[in-house]
Amino acid sequence: MNSGDAASIDLQGHITNTVCLKDIIVLSAGEKVLPGDMESAILRDLMFDQVMVISEAWSYPSVLAMLNAENRKKFAAEQVLKQKR
Repeated sequence: MNSGDAASIDLQGHITNTVCLKDIIVLSAGEKVLPGDMESAILRDLMFDQVMVISEAWSYPSVLAMLNAENRKKFAAEQVLKQKR
């Protein structure tokens, strides 16, 4: 996968993005998007811990996201309570 980012891999195999090499992603239709702006907007939601916008020869951007485990559990518990009402 080519994300346009530089990364490091630790001894356990965990990947950490270290720097963004591309500030603009060009979609297959030629449209240019700013992944940093999209990532910042998504990260305003406390449900997410990490996000990365990608697009590999697609006409649309996609997002890889890591949910915040604690906030996800709280949200799920709230939904269960709502359904019981």
